[in-house]
Amino acid sequence: MTWRRLIVVLAAVIAVTMIGSYAYWRDEGSAGTPAQFRERVAEAGLVVDWENNGPRGGDGSVSTDCGPVDITISDLDGELWLIAPIGNERLAADSIRALIACEWP
Repeated sequence: MTWRRLIVVLAAVIAVTMIGSYAYWRDEGSAGTPAQFRERVAEAGLVVDWENNGPRGGDGSVSTDCGPVDITISDLDGELWLIAPIGNERLAADSIRALIACEWP
């Protein structure tokens, strides 16, 4: 295989990969970036020490009145959901207050 053919094959593979990634991203509703997801959670009023996150969800811990609590935040159909010891709740002022105050069953 000549160098020219090798370069053409590599360029084709890279182009197909980039086009496929873009198509997947568009099909998923242009999910955004992990940083934008973290900003959405912060704007809702929850301060999270992120362990990992992507554009539609992440795991971390939150400082509460009873110590650090592990949580998961997920974007489901455009709404943020809190998954924590209090159960699965839509991320809102009430669920954040209950989490911070350790008011769970």
